[in-house]
Amino acid sequence: MTYRSKALKRWPKAEWIHGEGKYALLAPCRVLTVSLWPTMKEAKESKKSIDETGCGGECHASHHEIVDMDAPTRIQARHCMGCIIFDECKVKAAKKAPKKSSK
Repeated sequence: MTYRSKALKRWPKAEWIHGEGKYALLAPCRVLTVSLWPTMKEAKESKKSIDETGCGGECHASHHEIVDMDAPTRIQARHCMGCIIFDECKVKAAKKAPKKSSK
């Protein structure tokens, strides 16, 4: 499976995914976009560029993130950027969960 295929499976709601490589630069500011890079150096250079210039509408540099596609998948997503990336809001789900009775 190519890294692009892995990215499509991992982030199905991404507006676009381009490139090929094991390092995914996520920019979930207005919509999730993913660029793939073969080296960490290239991913960091690209991240630095969008951190400084912005990635588009509603850009927050603190939301830009580099993910090693070979690393284990995170379970807990950050609220609410994680809502976009992982297609669910763990914070809202926890609040909606029924409370256990102490009886």
